[in-house]
Amino acid sequence: GPDANGVAVGDEVYALADFGRDGAAADFAVVAAALLAPKPRSLDHVASAAIPLAALSAWQGLFDHGRLEAGQRVLILGATGGVGHFATQLARHRGAHVIAAASDADAAKALGAHEVVDARRERIEDAVKPVDLVFDTVGAELLEHAPAVVRAGGRLVSLATEPAPPGIYFVVEPNREQLEKITRLVDEGELRPEIDSVYPLEEARAAFERSLAPGKRGKVVLRVSNSRRTTSRASGRSAATTTTEIHGGTAVLGRLSWQVAEVIDVVEETPRVKTIAFDVPGWPGHRAGQHVDVRLTAEDGYQAQRSYSIASPPDGTRVELTVERLEDGEVSPYLTDELRPGDQIELRGPVGGYFVWEPPQGGPLLLVAGGSGVAPLMAMIRLRAAVGSDADTRLLFSSRSWEDVIYRDELERLEGGGLRVVHTLTRSPPADWTGYARRVDAEILAEVGPGPTERPRVYVCGPTLFVEAVAQALVQLGHEPHMVKTERFGPTGG
Repeated sequence: GPDANGVAVGDEVYALADFGRDGAAADFAVVAAALLAPKPRSLDHVASAAIPLAALSAWQGLFDHGRLEAGQRVLILGATGGVGHFATQLARHRGAHVIAAASDADAAKALGAHEVVDARRERIEDAVKPVDLVFDTVGAELLEHAPAVVRAGGRLVSLATEPAPPGIYFVVEPNREQLEKITRLVDEGELRPEIDSVYPLEEARAAFERSLAPGKRGKVVLRVSNSRRTTSRASGRSAATTTTEIHGGTAVLGRLSWQVAEVIDVVEETPRVKTIAFDVPGWPGHRAGQHVDVRLTAEDGYQAQRSYSIASPPDGTRVELTVERLEDGEVSPYLTDELRPGDQIELRGPVGGYFVWEPPQGGPLLLVAGGSGVAPLMAMIRLRAAVGSDADTRLLFSSRSWEDVIYRDELERLEGGGLRVVHTLTRSPPADWTGYARRVDAEILAEVGPGPTERPRVYVCGPTLFVEAVAQALVQLGHEPHMVKTERFGPTGG
């Protein structure tokens, strides 16, 4: 009609439809033009369909009702679920300290959580220090325990069950302006949908049943039309197919399918660390800072899965992983000791859009690594060199000893042209060592720089305690929390 402004026939759009209308599980749906927003350019329609309901629920719960601000502490119940996985990413992007209540710690940390609590094994009131906001996406028993961790003056917000006063219960509302902001975050790589499964329209009942099943991650999406396009008789322009998300479901589509990767090279970096290069046919490409999941399957069917950062810059179908051997590990001893060129394993990815750097973002950059946590930062350094960037980049690298410095020779070759590499050795420095010989602290960070007034993009990766100490020191020095991005792993490194 004459009042339908801002969109044209053939535009690729998406929306949270008004709940007062019929549902969207149909070939065609009527949606007010004022609610339509351009879908993310970086996603297809199926992946885009997972966003409006869940991401708007997360946005409104955190920011409209929860009033979450940078520097505050937030506990997200159901942090890897349909709404929760968006909430975890959005809270982290806002600069909050994110505590995830989730059964899959690796998934929660990949989404950006600083801490993870497995509520099946420990009471949240015992495991979580007071928070400014609890955002509940699951209800039930978890919600009953939540008030105990809300600090005086804090908030408890739920979209699952009405909490006891003064808790807040809300129902998500369509909002085009918020959806457009969410779209920008998706296209900038700061937010991603995770898709548990995709069902055709004729299996709608199974899709809804899956959305209610335990153990999901992300959204369940209902494919209304199988990549079919129709042409508008009015304009002659093609109109994209329709998909809809199922409330309560989960996410990762396509790029997170398991793929067969073949070993093409193995390089010893240190006595305990090797870099393994794979060829992955059909690899969709990755961004510096992303990671992959690796899955090993034993003859008896037992499976073990771990996540490893990608150490190589984007380079066709080549993917390099730098792996530190853990004596009691299930996966790392096999990767470092047994794999040979020609062997095959399963991996999926790339994963992660939060801890990434691309050349157009520029600098200055402050990269802080503990042990094998240097891997994703090396991907950034290699990409910087490959494109000829002169962005001011400082790498502060903490290792146990000089022999434990990963990529030592390559870093020496790359240094210069705006790249400065500073080492600190925490356990066994050489007798003639004149550099830092202690754990990274505020004084070292201030001396290496760049300082807060230069507003550098900061990336910190390493063992959990290392990362938390460095991040805290950076904020105390005056760095803006949202400019400090962190990635952590188990108890290894410098």
